[in-house]
Amino acid sequence: MGNKLGWIIATGLAGALITFVLVRVLVPSATKPSEATTKSGAMELVSPGGDIEAIVGYTPSASGNAGDDYAKAVAYYRENTEEFREGCDLVDREQGLLRAYQLDKFEKLLKLIAPGSLKKDMLFTFVYTPKQLKVTAQADGRDDLQNLADALDGLCVHKYREGKIGQAIAAATSEFVLGWQMMNERRRADIVLAGMDIQSRACERLAVCYRKKGDKDKAAAAGQQAATIAQAGKKFAEKFRVVWAAKANPGDIFNIIDNDADRTWQLEGILALGVLKFTAKGQAGDMEVLEKHLARADASDDELTKAAAKVARECTKQQIQSWAVGN
Repeated sequence: MGNKLGWIIATGLAGALITFVLVRVLVPSATKPSEATTKSGAMELVSPGGDIEAIVGYTPSASGNAGDDYAKAVAYYRENTEEFREGCDLVDREQGLLRAYQLDKFEKLLKLIAPGSLKKDMLFTFVYTPKQLKVTAQADGRDDLQNLADALDGLCVHKYREGKIGQAIAAATSEFVLGWQMMNERRRADIVLAGMDIQSRACERLAVCYRKKGDKDKAAAAGQQAATIAQAGKKFAEKFRVVWAAKANPGDIFNIIDNDADRTWQLEGILALGVLKFTAKGQAGDMEVLEKHLARADASDDELTKAAAKVARECTKQQIQSWAVGN
């Protein structure tokens, strides 16, 4: 009886072991996420918050799409790129000032941008950028919006050096609101991060201008907001490096797509699957989960999500390498 029971137990254990091995072989598990996306707060929305009215004196609330105004400004900038770049180079020098013909163009650019500075919302991605995404961290439209911000910053510095503090504040205010709207668009991480950097720089300009004007409260608010934005930007950049690492952890990408509170990162995660399908190709469990994510994104009603899935599925190694260097 004892021998029989022993054989039954042994057979059962052997069967369990075989089943376990078969499950591991036939149903391989996906890579687990790392601490980068499992630590406390890793999946939370990163935004500096703060009272924008305390910084610029009003809350942008007008209806319409500020992107419409910025698109006109982008077109004007492109028509006069040389003058804007030379002008920005001039004011980057100590005590440098814009030449008269450059100043005229910088002021006209501000007039084109100003109506957008009053609007609550901005949609630029997939409205004024190609209706096709790329498997790269670099977002279409980012450089155009950055150029506008740089020109506004140059105009602010010029006006400050001329002693026209009110006009310097007007330029820095439009710069700050542009960055605020870029951050709030929440479509591409590259644009969100650039928006944070633009806001931080504009706050530093405003703090100097407000102190010169004698407005200590606004100067203090702008200075504090610059530090707050810089801290948020640092945290946002950490996830940027996780998603767009040369060989990202598949588990982290899957975790972000499934659980991140920021729609921006869910979209970036889907795009990153285009890289992952090559770097994780030998891991059957990861490839199975990757395909499930692509299939789910394919069925989405959101045009950006569908576009991200389409390019992630169809892109080649050569395309990824080309997009990564901006070709």
